[in-house]
Amino acid sequence: MLPVNNKHMKKEEKLDYNQSRKRKNSGSEFMQRYFTLFILFAFLNLTIGCNTYYKVNTIKKNYSEETESLRLQNKYFVLNDGTDLYWLNFIRINDDNTGIYARINPIPFQIEKSFDAINRHTNRYSYYEKSILQQVQIHTNKYTKLEDSEVFIPFYSISSIKIYEKDWSRTITSHTISFIAITGIVLYPILFWRSLKNWG
Repeated sequence: MLPVNNKHMKKEEKLDYNQSRKRKNSGSEFMQRYFTLFILFAFLNLTIGCNTYYKVNTIKKNYSEETESLRLQNKYFVLNDGTDLYWLNFIRINDDNTGIYARINPIPFQIEKSFDAINRHTNRYSYYEKSILQQVQIHTNKYTKLEDSEVFIPFYSISSIKIYEKDWSRTITSHTISFIAITGIVLYPILFWRSLKNWG
């Protein structure tokens, strides 16, 4: 029977203990760094990744029927003459069905905020810009000013009517991708930590 070298065994046990401790320390440092990165990613996801989108439907015919339908939906109308924007209210179609009568006003602040989303050209809007989903823009280069801030917009002068609506498909896709990414980020360190413990 061979003699047991206790000093050699103790040295190996101490080496194994130090290696195990280093692995645990490195795992702890990894978790701390990972948690910091996770917080940053979650913040970026809330501000950038998890987006809500709108889409623009452009109408170039049947202006009378479309205008009446949108008016009954309590949409707010914006006149875009290529240079300035105006808010239109008290909209009605004239008796011979050839144009629109409306009161012309400066753009209110709550509506003006939605133009920030339009000007970004990303079809993305924030919570404070959600009024864009109620907006209808009438594009024309010719209208007649009447008394008491009233205007008449003939249908023949309208180049298009643009309706801003929520893009559900793109919004749901964005939210789904963000959810999958966050789930993966949460699960990865847990699985890594378990494998590290088993290895140690």
